[in-house]
Amino acid sequence: MGKLSTNRVKFSWNSINNLPDCTPGKSRENYKDTACDALTCSVMPSGDKILCVYYRVHHANGSTSNKYYKLGKYRSWDIDEARQEAMECVQKGREGWNYSDYKKHLSKQISDEKTKEQIAVSLDGIGELPGQIGYAWINHCEHKDGITERHQRRLRTTYQKYVYEHFGDTAYCVDVSEKDIIAFKNKFVDRKVSFNRVRKELVMCFDREIKEGRLTHNIIRNIKPFPEKVSRVVLTDNGAQEAFKFFGSLENFEEADHNHVRFLLMVLMTGQRPIILRSLLKKDDGERNFVDWERKELVVRQHKTDKRTASAYETVPLHDGAYDVLKAASDANPRSRYAIPPLGPRSMRSDRQISEADHRDIFNKYKNRFETQGTGKLTIYKLRHTFATMLLKNGVPLHVVGSMLLHAPNSPATTIYAQILEDTRYDAIKVAGTMFGKTG
Repeated sequence: MGKLSTNRVKFSWNSINNLPDCTPGKSRENYKDTACDALTCSVMPSGDKILCVYYRVHHANGSTSNKYYKLGKYRSWDIDEARQEAMECVQKGREGWNYSDYKKHLSKQISDEKTKEQIAVSLDGIGELPGQIGYAWINHCEHKDGITERHQRRLRTTYQKYVYEHFGDTAYCVDVSEKDIIAFKNKFVDRKVSFNRVRKELVMCFDREIKEGRLTHNIIRNIKPFPEKVSRVVLTDNGAQEAFKFFGSLENFEEADHNHVRFLLMVLMTGQRPIILRSLLKKDDGERNFVDWERKELVVRQHKTDKRTASAYETVPLHDGAYDVLKAASDANPRSRYAIPPLGPRSMRSDRQISEADHRDIFNKYKNRFETQGTGKLTIYKLRHTFATMLLKNGVPLHVVGSMLLHAPNSPATTIYAQILEDTRYDAIKVAGTMFGKTG
């Protein structure tokens, strides 16, 4: 820490305003507060006046070190509050704290307390649950205090730690009985969707336990989910064209968001699952999905077409428009191994997948611009269904559409398409009428 100036003034906003400019050649001019020696106003060469606290940290071994803590521009502080903050800073230094570390520690404590309150609210009315049920519920419940989805994902690690602390040794699937699950389900007669989300999480938890050898069968599969309404919303033909034109005009978006927009276009133009498009590599690594640039194909190894051949790959041809969008996305960040990499200063330095939350935010911001048909909530995944219904309307057979979209055998998506295209049944009746006519 540099040597302090001997200038001393009684701080008030008028006196700080009237402080002379920094002497030419100096990095700053320091003025001490007569009421609190630790509080200093630094006049910078730029003319800014910054409040700082100079203090000593007393270490456990008896040594001391000089530190300073920047409060910020003086206009953002009340003078009495600034003096109080400076005195607290000095006191924490005597206790051995670096004040910056103390503030971080305090912020973490407040955050942890808030998280525990949120968890308590989330578990309210459910009662004592075996650990994995509690964890699954916390991950998927709709919080009463309005936590955003992104915040909820960020707190997931904290949630898990809390559940294991709260439930102790019972936080294992092996301690959950079928009776526990049935009793838990009975509490959700009025919240069927919430239970179905929790059940889905539990199925995955139990499958992991089976893989680790701690369980022999998955009892959750014996508990059927509540029947719920299936979302059958898609973009109309006009809506799909509007979305194509809007997302195709990159001048509507910031440069850092261009690949998020190209990602949305790829879902609409190819109908592939978002998780597959996010994981596409530029080159074949022998294990994961990648783009065959020469053949203009997506090579997909992680697919659902047939469990018996899950290790085999499937290929999806690309039309020229989709290929150009994918090539532009890939070239925007040459250093990344992913075909649709993230952009922006930080993303360009890291080799990671594009953020699901970011392109979801962009889509949710603009989705009300586009015309839809059917009932339900319009999500990015519905762009995939839009692609399928447009192909079906244009005469492509259902089994060909299923092959292009890498549907699992007996996929429920086929019933969704059938219900969306219900009007075509009447057209089919007209065709049948022309084929056979009337008798007699």
